[in-house]
Amino acid sequence: MPPGTSAVKGSGRLRLPIVAHRGNAAEFPENTLPAIRSAFAHGIPYVEFDVQLAADGIPVVIHDPDLQRTGGLEHSLFELPAEKLVSCSVHEPARFGERFAGTCIPTLDDVVGALGGMAGVTAFVEIKRASIAHHGLDRTLDVVLRTAAPIQERAVIISYSTEAIARARAQGWRIGVVLESYEGDTRRRIGELRPEFVFCNFRKLPADDSPLWAGPWQWVLYEITSGDVARNLLGRGAHLLSTMHISALRDALLNLHAP
Repeated sequence: MPPGTSAVKGSGRLRLPIVAHRGNAAEFPENTLPAIRSAFAHGIPYVEFDVQLAADGIPVVIHDPDLQRTGGLEHSLFELPAEKLVSCSVHEPARFGERFAGTCIPTLDDVVGALGGMAGVTAFVEIKRASIAHHGLDRTLDVVLRTAAPIQERAVIISYSTEAIARARAQGWRIGVVLESYEGDTRRRIGELRPEFVFCNFRKLPADDSPLWAGPWQWVLYEITSGDVARNLLGRGAHLLSTMHISALRDALLNLHAP
């Protein structure tokens, strides 16, 4: 395979440098238990999902602060308690029609419970800034860390909020920063944080194919759909590739590895 990556077979599973972005979100509604379970079934060793707080402060797994895109519903997360949200179908009718109707928002506790049976899977838990802004950093971080505690050894707290991840680090968690940009004083700031992982949309990188900034972190580049893009990014120093299209990227990487 290209420099900077490997395929390691362990416990009967071939480990490829793929992160399932919101689970297997190309084939199932994003951030749902079926999407996360499907990623595990495909042998993907890393899964990323998003966490927001409901109106009553209970953490739920969903990307947007409202239900319009994923459920076609005119509701804000911050208007409904978790008890109501978990009965809302987020089957992404714009993408899937009614195929997955009845697929509901999981709580973070639901996902943590599911991950307990997924040996070898590392979870990237993204705390969304909308919930921090609405509920406050202290409340948001406290409830997310308490709920995710059963999988702490296999979890990484990530966020665009550097304050959130700095506080998570102070409480003994591995952390990952999600970059707004790949320019300015960003390199200095991540150098001060010294996270275990740095996430960046690959389209924000310079177009000159220069090597990624070196540091005590692993690069996780996301929105990858092409084997050619994957090859280029791994050659530039990427460690992990995050995608919703896990089957296509897995096949592309295996083809790169084939004799």
